[in-house]
Amino acid sequence: MLVSKHDAATLAFIITAILFTALIVAPTMNYAEFYESIEKLNLLVSNVSFTQESNDPPSIAITTTFTIVYPASYSGLKLRSLQISRATVHLDGENRTIRVSGQQYFYSDIPLNPRSNMTVQTIHVEEDNSAALDLAQLKDIQTQLVWNLQCRILVDVFLETPVDLNFDVSYP
Repeated sequence: MLVSKHDAATLAFIITAILFTALIVAPTMNYAEFYESIEKLNLLVSNVSFTQESNDPPSIAITTTFTIVYPASYSGLKLRSLQISRATVHLDGENRTIRVSGQQYFYSDIPLNPRSNMTVQTIHVEEDNSAALDLAQLKDIQTQLVWNLQCRILVDVFLETPVDLNFDVSYP
């Protein structure tokens, strides 16, 4: 049975189309889950503590432990940076607020593995005189403080496209 050039070309085109379709199904399905995965990404604060670094000038080292909760199945997100854009500290029972300066932390595109949690720890030295002095006075009663943080996570997706996510988190 001889196959004409036209039939051979048609057969080659059909085989190529089937192979190409089979090759793009997995990436297409992964991309279809992208928006759902962004909605499911969450940021929690699992610990905040501070120590006095120096007295003159006053400075306080604030250590914050974050947990990035990523329950989605999309693969391809990478952590680029975490920014604490604003932090306020409240003392239980008192109407007293301390504003702490923000800080941005950069990472080397750490992959966010699907269906996993990632722990990230940040250390910020607060050198604003009034905030550092106020925190220094409260160091013995840290467990009574309530921290409210406004945070941003910058994640990279395919082709180095950044996605900016904002979170308001509290501890405890």
